[in-house]
Amino acid sequence: MMHTGDSLAAELLRVRERRPVGQRPGADAAPPALSLFVIDVSGDAAAYVERLRSVLAPAVRLGCTADFEQESLPVDEVPGWFAEVCSGPGGGSGSGGEERAPRFARAGREAYAEHTGGGGPWDLQDWLYRFDPDEDSRGW
Repeated sequence: MMHTGDSLAAELLRVRERRPVGQRPGADAAPPALSLFVIDVSGDAAAYVERLRSVLAPAVRLGCTADFEQESLPVDEVPGWFAEVCSGPGGGSGSGGEERAPRFARAGREAYAEHTGGGGPWDLQDWLYRFDPDEDSRGW
């Protein structure tokens, strides 16, 4: 198993932290597979970080608390704009919700589709299930 309760709690803490680069925890304090990734952001980097945290924090929290044997996971803490641009149940694709999403979210959806050769975004539930601590494909 890749993740333990302690590693998930540490992961959630790292996602929520707002520290300057020089004050971040070292790689030895990171989960086992990934300690740093760099994103080249066009536009307001602080706003991007807040949006990223607003999506990852509830997903990682589900990893700590959810019963992944259930047919679906709760989406009430997932930001509405993210749900709007996801496909499938709880997401916007097919419901017209993606058109109500903010421009940055639609642009991200379009960039993802272009990068994947036209493939749409993940189903919201499928994406959330990737935060199951027993899921080996997610090596945060």
